[in-house]
Amino acid sequence: MSLPEAFRDTLLADASVIALVGSRIYPVNLPQEPTYPAVTYLEISGDPHNSLTGPQGLHWARLRVHTWGETYGDAYETAQAVEVALNGQKFTTLRAISALGRHDLYESAVEAYYISQDFSIWHTET
Repeated sequence: MSLPEAFRDTLLADASVIALVGSRIYPVNLPQEPTYPAVTYLEISGDPHNSLTGPQGLHWARLRVHTWGETYGDAYETAQAVEVALNGQKFTTLRAISALGRHDLYESAVEAYYISQDFSIWHTET
């Protein structure tokens, strides 16, 4: 399973996240005329873990997650749910996830607030 698939599946398995966004978890961009709240995610960097004997099957990635809302409160509540669902967790494919930081933004083009969060993820690809 690829990192984007495993990441989305992990969020879809969390009841608190689903209660807020349903299945509105998208790679990279929001769809046109989105329903809020929603989540977008993209991989911004990553490297395979190698040793002197070669590839180890373990990869590191930095994912950026944006939680969107018509109000700042909706975006913030969704960001909190995503962070609780992911930070410090260990899964089968996603081996370890750590929150790295976040900041608040507003996008006038879509008239929505969003919280940008970065996560460090060690994962295996199958």
